[in-house]
This record gives sequence, C-alpha cells and structure tokens, in this order.
Amino acid sequence: MLKGTQTEIPTAGQNEKQFLAAALDYRTGQIHYVIGKAKTNFFFRQLPSALDQLCGPKFKRIFIAADNYKIHTARAVERWLERHPRFQVLWLPSYCPQSNPIERAFGDVDDKYTRGHRRKCLQ
Repeated sequence: MLKGTQTEIPTAGQNEKQFLAAALDYRTGQIHYVIGKAKTNFFFRQLPSALDQLCGPKFKRIFIAADNYKIHTARAVERWLERHPRFQVLWLPSYCPQSNPIERAFGDVDDKYTRGHRRKCLQ
C-alpha cells in the first residue's frame, strides 16, 4: 500500500448473528424463508406458519422436509403440526444434507453473503 494510505481489510468483527429457515416450492423453484435471532423451535415454527398464510386454503397438503435437529422434533412443533393437519413432515436421514435440496441454497447464501463478514445482517 502507498505511504500515507490505509487499505480497508474486512475482518470478522462483532456482526449480528441471524439464522435462516427456508422452504423450496418445487412447482416454481421459489424459496420462501424466515430469519430469526436464535435457533429455537419457535423460530422453526415461523416457517410453516408463514407457508400456511402464503398458501391459503388452495392446497390440501403441504410437505416439509426436515432432519432430526432438536428444534424440528420439539413438542411445541409436534403440537403445532397436530393443529395443522395439512402439513406433513418428511423426515430425512441423519447426517445426509445432500438429500435436502434447500441445503444447496443455504450454501449459496453462506458463500455469497456471510463468508468474509462484509455484511452486518443477513437481510
């Protein structure tokens, strides 16, 4: 660098942590998502709630693919699913992210927006 100048170098810093839950619409290829501050079952329940409002009554069945992560299997999630019978969870094998197409989208988000810490928030 030239004498008297300083180049800005991106560093990790104290950026805000945010988490992403997403669903892929196989018909359109569109990704629907919610952003949360912590990985909790409440955060996870926001996604099917958003899908419920988005889809309205026109769909009789909505499938959600999920792994066995503890926020997906919490009692509160089970109770929510009991109250919303049109949602059916398709349980994916443990330690098998390649079986879930949304993981590729998560990798793209990580590559483009969060690695290098150049953004302060996911949105």
